[in-house]
Amino acid sequence: MLIFDCKTKKEANKILKEISYNEGYVNMEKILIDYGKNIYLFNPSQKTDKKLSDDLPNILGHSFFEENKIAINESIPIEDIQYALAHEFGHFILHKEKFIKNFNLYNPLTRYPLGKKDISIFDKEADCFAANLLLPDKDMKLFRYTFKTYGYHKCSYGNKYFRVPEELFRYKLLN
Repeated sequence: MLIFDCKTKKEANKILKEISYNEGYVNMEKILIDYGKNIYLFNPSQKTDKKLSDDLPNILGHSFFEENKIAINESIPIEDIQYALAHEFGHFILHKEKFIKNFNLYNPLTRYPLGKKDISIFDKEADCFAANLLLPDKDMKLFRYTFKTYGYHKCSYGNKYFRVPEELFRYKLLN
C-alpha cells in the first residue's frame, strides 16, 4: 500500500477540507450521508441480498455503485467499520466509473493484511485513500514524534483516538 500516493492523498485531503475537518475522529457515517451514500448492515450468517458474495463471513464491506450504497458486515468492530466505510468510499471517489463499466474489476473488501502484495491496484488505492482520510497527516505528526522519541507503547492508544484498526494506525505511523 502506498500511503503517500499523491492521487489518493489529494482526494482524501479534499474531502477533509470540504467537511471542515478539525482534528481527531473522522465520522465516516456522517461523511457518507453528506455525500449521498446509503449505508446498510448485513448479517454474514444470513444471505438476504443476492448481490453479496457467498464468502460473507470474510467480507467487511461491499459497494453497489449504481445504487450509491455501501453494505457493511454488522459483526465487525467499530474500528473495522470505520475502515471499511472509508475504503469503500475510496472506491466511489476513485473508481466508480471504471467499476460501473466493468464490475468484474471490483472485489468486495475482505480481511487481508495491509500492504499485501497480491491485491488489486484498486484496493491498494482505496486502502491508501482510507488511511489518509481517517488518519490525517496534521494529526499524525504528534503521534510520529512520540513514537520516534518514546516508542510505540507511548502512542499505542492512537488507533482508539481515531477509531481505526490498530494495523491501519501502525502502518500509517511507520510510513
